Amino acid sequence: MQNNIVIFKELTTEEHLIEIEEQSKQYQGLIVDMNKPNERKKVKESASLINDMLKTLDRARIDKAKDFKSKVEAEAELIRNRLETANKPLTVLIDAHAEEQRKIRDAEKARQDSIQLAFDKMNEAAMSAIGQRAVVIETIIDDLADFDFNPDVFMEQTNKAVTQHAELMQRLSTMLKAQIASEELETRQAEFEEFQRKQKEQEEKAERERLDNEIREQAKIDAEARHAKQLEQAKVDAANAAKQAEIDKQEAIKQAKLEQIAEQQRLADIEAKKQAKLEADKKHVGAIRGAAKDCLIEQGLTEQQSKDIVLAISKGLIKFVTINY
Repeated sequence: MQNNIVIFKELTTEEHLIEIEEQSKQYQGLIVDMNKPNERKKVKESASLINDMLKTLDRARIDKAKDFKSKVEAEAELIRNRLETANKPLTVLIDAHAEEQRKIRDAEKARQDSIQLAFDKMNEAAMSAIGQRAVVIETIIDDLADFDFNPDVFMEQTNKAVTQHAELMQRLSTMLKAQIASEELETRQAEFEEFQRKQKEQEEKAERERLDNEIREQAKIDAEARHAKQLEQAKVDAANAAKQAEIDKQEAIKQAKLEQIAEQQRLADIEAKKQAKLEADKKHVGAIRGAAKDCLIEQGLTEQQSKDIVLAISKGLIKFVTINY
């Protein structure tokens, strides 16, 4: 018998693997009722032994991979494939049972959801009918009339659903009758108010026509009086306008003279400021140049030499030298 287990011999042996594989064959094609706790427990315990070995194998593979990775991976893959193949009949049973339980849970959830949806719809219908017109309440009643409380779905809540539905239909019927009566009363009240409105409109129209006639007569009288007054006022306004025109003319002549005098004074002031600034600039420049000349004299130059140098600097004849004023 060829021994394929070398690296992981402390974890398992070829003989141990063969023994596990032989034991696995007894589960192939085996019919197990996974809904029975004892049989389900036996299958899970058998699968757990191999799963524990797989976990231990992974841990050992990681630990040994640092020294001889390729050999470790090959032997670990061999053991993994044989263990997973040996465990497959058990995992098939476990997975099938889990899928069956999931379907049962999903079906039960869907049943509970449909029941809750029915109760929610009845509660929402009761609330939505409050304050609605009769035609809306009738539509709600028609929608609820087709409710089907299938005992295979509602089971223990069938009687509760049927009772709540009957009570709701009775409440809605009462609300509908009350709303119809209320709307009939509103209609009669609206018709009466419309009659009163039209009667009032006719009375107000007659009153407006009477007032309009009075206003037109008075307006005619007022217009004639205003016309006469306007003619008289026009004469007065013409005389006043002629008088004011003469006053405005004289005032304009006077204002023009004053503006001419002011402009002459403004130009004189500007010229005086220019002269004053020019004199001040000359004094300032002279003072700066005099100070520069004195500094040169202090350095041993003659007064004429100092004047010539300052003048040359002022004229820009000496490069890279300036006088700051």
